[in-house]
Amino acid sequence: MERRWVIQLELLDEGEMAALEEFFVSMEGAFGEFTFNDPWDGQPYEHCRIGDEATFISAGEMQGSTTLTVTQ
Repeated sequence: MERRWVIQLELLDEGEMAALEEFFVSMEGAFGEFTFNDPWDGQPYEHCRIGDEATFISAGEMQGSTTLTVTQ
């Protein structure tokens, strides 16, 4: 069974945006695996990947946003 989480983040500052972009690059997009802690049930799920696309939008100070898809 494939699990999927769609994560929408808003009101991100420049540091948070940079950290997310760095993580995306370090995972080589969808190629790297990591353990994702589900924010709803608190459980860690191994062998997760970020979807191929991640859009990072910066509309000003504290106005960054992104939507990421995580699959297991």
